Amino acid sequence: MRKISIITSGIFIAISVFIILMARTFPEGSNGVVGPGFFPIILACIVILLSCIQIYNSTVRPSQEERENKVNLLSNQSIRVWISMGITVAYFVLMYLVGFMISTPIFLFVALLYFKVKSWPVRILVPILTTAAVYVIFTVLLYVQLPAGELF
Repeated sequence: MRKISIITSGIFIAISVFIILMARTFPEGSNGVVGPGFFPIILACIVILLSCIQIYNSTVRPSQEERENKVNLLSNQSIRVWISMGITVAYFVLMYLVGFMISTPIFLFVALLYFKVKSWPVRILVPILTTAAVYVIFTVLLYVQLPAGELF
């Protein structure tokens, strides 16, 4: 488990450094307003900090549980994670093909089914209201275009 934590943390640090380098190429802000690169740089720095904490916790003070537990990638709990990741990857592929407005409610509905939400009003309303809220926030208020999809 310790090796996995260190490798994963190192990957996140490398990705964060790449994001910082890319965000520094964004235009500077003007009149006291921060530029578009400010927020990604802040998030990348937080990820680097958290990754360093994870490396410290994995190397200097591993817990007794970590010393005793072995990771089984095919256990029932792990398979649920793999299926969740598969649903998420399918969502991104579907978003690329048909766009945000169609893929997001489908993804949320399937996720709620998979996580065994029993209330049908919740299964119906959460995907619709979440998609509508994101659409209003980004398209109407922030004038950011959401992905339309390659097929449309």
